[in-house]
Amino acid sequence: MNRVNLKAYPRFWTDFADRVNLEIDPSAAVSGHDIKRWMQAWYGINVHVMHSGSLGEVYMVGRDYTAFVLRWS
Repeated sequence: MNRVNLKAYPRFWTDFADRVNLEIDPSAAVSGHDIKRWMQAWYGINVHVMHSGSLGEVYMVGRDYTAFVLRWS
């Protein structure tokens, strides 16, 4: 598993935040389940979210990590 801070990829973080803001009220709390569901639906990437992680921190298996980095770096 690769730990990824999604905020370290500004193009991705902007795209993700824009989509989330269309989905819910921007002041609402977003759960780890929501992030997992949206990442799969919008980007085809499976992530694991730890409840103790910081905002924007997820874990990806090698295949998903490689696809993510190639697209958003």
